[in-house]
Amino acid sequence: MKIVKTNIASYTNTSLSVFSREESFFQSPFHSHPEFELVYILESHGKRIIGNSVESFEAGDMIFLGDDIPHVWLNDEIFYKGINSLKAKAMVIYFSKDLFGNSFYELPEAQEVKKFLSQAVKGVSITGQTNAVVSKKMEKIAQKERF
Repeated sequence: MKIVKTNIASYTNTSLSVFSREESFFQSPFHSHPEFELVYILESHGKRIIGNSVESFEAGDMIFLGDDIPHVWLNDEIFYKGINSLKAKAMVIYFSKDLFGNSFYELPEAQEVKKFLSQAVKGVSITGQTNAVVSKKMEKIAQKERF
């Protein structure tokens, strides 16, 4: 599978972007971009490919992806049959590592953030209470105008 290189910030002209996606099926190609990405699946199921890992996904899943990691979400076959009641819905936040400035990552209090971002090179599944808290915050952010 060929990787399509993209750059979200160049399309949105911003360091932080929040999108609500609702489609018949997820339509992005296998791609990578320099931005970090937080994906929360609201409705849908299928397989996701992150790097060389292939796993199932379903509603409620949340994944944090590091920069430049190839990925794609592929819906199960039933989504491609035009059944109107099936939707692929997700909330996605993209941000550049430069959002906080380079000196931020050298602060003692930012070392856990730096460690987490380095772990995201293969993708990190956000589960349990953290998923519940983050998903509520994402829903609030998505409702804000011009965020």
